Amino acid sequence: MLNTEALSTNSDSISNGVFPKVTLEVFDRFSSTVLFYFNTQTEELIYVSDSVRATNGYSPQDFFSGGMDFLKTLVHEEDYPVVLGEYLNLLNESRNRSRTLELRLRHAQGHWVWHEVDMIVFTDSDQSNRLFGMAKKISRTMYKDSSNADENRVCGQMEKKQMEEYCHSVTRREREVLHLIADGLSAKQLADKLYISVHTAINHRKNLISKLHVKNTAELIKVASTYFQL
Repeated sequence: MLNTEALSTNSDSISNGVFPKVTLEVFDRFSSTVLFYFNTQTEELIYVSDSVRATNGYSPQDFFSGGMDFLKTLVHEEDYPVVLGEYLNLLNESRNRSRTLELRLRHAQGHWVWHEVDMIVFTDSDQSNRLFGMAKKISRTMYKDSSNADENRVCGQMEKKQMEEYCHSVTRREREVLHLIADGLSAKQLADKLYISVHTAINHRKNLISKLHVKNTAELIKVASTYFQL
């Protein structure tokens, strides 16, 4: 289903044949995969396939009406930091602008359903970023090795103590930056919010990644939610 209000200001990719309307209608009727199309500048959903009714129990209109706030409530709290981090990585990178994630989404009936989500960001003809994604249900069983429980607990305690030491090195300004990153702000939005250059905003993010000994923005947000209570 197309969001006709958003489509009026985001029609380039639909009208120029990148996502022909006839193709979208086919997905609406026959596919078990949920397709979505998203304007990252305005944070508007332009399209959600009707197959979301069967996979998640919601209607496309639920997403259009609720917007990003509604979408955030559907992602499991343990998965949200990773999803947000990878989304920001996609916006900040000039290459490798695609990701595949496994995450839990809340069904309309209240239970959690594992999904595999493929996302790709591309630049449209008006130089704005768009995100195209596909989500499908998967089966995933969580196993716990009880024989290694004590070892894992000790290692976890050591890692926690080490991370707490890393966190003490973060300055007040960096905590402010970290809070905004965890809220989902891109480098440009961060720069506008703090009245700094985009270059400085990117450097703040790099410094935080270095100080906290993490690999990327996704891990940075996970640490922020765990140790800084953001």
